[in-house]
Order: sequence, then structure tokens, then C-alpha cells
Amino acid sequence: MGLFNIFKKEKSWEEENAYTGEKPDCPRCGHSLTKKYIFSGMYCENCKYGLDDDDDDDDDNDDSESLIYNHTAEKVLNCIGSSDRLNILLAILKKPMSVAEIVSECNLNSTGQAYHHMKPLLAADLITEDAKNNNKGVYIVQPHKVQGIIMLLAGIGDMVDETFSKGTWE
Repeated sequence: MGLFNIFKKEKSWEEENAYTGEKPDCPRCGHSLTKKYIFSGMYCENCKYGLDDDDDDDDDNDDSESLIYNHTAEKVLNCIGSSDRLNILLAILKKPMSVAEIVSECNLNSTGQAYHHMKPLLAADLITEDAKNNNKGVYIVQPHKVQGIIMLLAGIGDMVDETFSKGTWE
């Protein structure tokens, strides 16, 4: 480590995950497509290509129903359905962490308790060891799963919004 490395600013999450690859032209209007993060899809800011659902068939609805009928939705919700697992996901979404850091950040009692809650998250491929920069023992949320986790949490937020819901969650 050089003398001036102490002044080197660490990259933010946004800088670390920013997409810097090629951006092809939009097939609808010809403008350059936008892709903000490495795990997000491409879209056109001009004509909204990639953001709207222009398929007239109900394939998306059939896919959603199959998630219920084949018990996949139930398995996913059971996997992340404890406050400890959700806290672990949230902590690791904020920054990569070792198990010791997870124990401290999530107020767990031991590394054994952390591993107990991490096991289903690892099995579901929601989290993994960070293979970049030889960070063995440091865990991250799988980049291709971040968007789905955020969308699931946003959906829950909509469901419990008291502006539109009078239900109770027990």
C-alpha cells in the first residue's frame, strides 16, 4: 500500500455497479438505450421501450399463476420470511459483509445463528461469497437478484400502505 492510497476514495455502491458497456440503439426510435446498473435491463428514455408491456397475450399472468400453483412463491416467501433473514439481506444489500460483521450489524447472538439464517439464502442463490478481489468470507447479494428483492419489498410496502389498505398483518 502506497503512502497516498490512504487518500484514495472508495467507490460508492452506485459507482461499483454502474453499467459501462455498450448501449445499442432502440429498435423503436433509434435513440441510444439506457442501462443504469450492471444487473438492470436496458430501456429507452425517449419512447420508453423496455419499460412498457406491449405484449397483448397474458403470458405474464400465466407465469404469475404458475408461481402459485407450483409452490415457488411459497418457497421464496418462506426462505426470506423471518426478520433475521430480512435484516441480513438488507445489511448485505447496503455493503458486502463478513459473517462477523453480519452478527454485529444484525444484532445476532453468534456466527452459528448467522450461518443458520444464511443457509437458506445461500441455497436459494440470493447471497453468495464475493468472488471479486479475493474477498473470501465476505458475502454479497447476487447482483442478478437485487432488482427482484427490491421489487418484492416495494410490493410489500404497497400492500401495507394505510392509504389504501385497512387490513392488519398478524
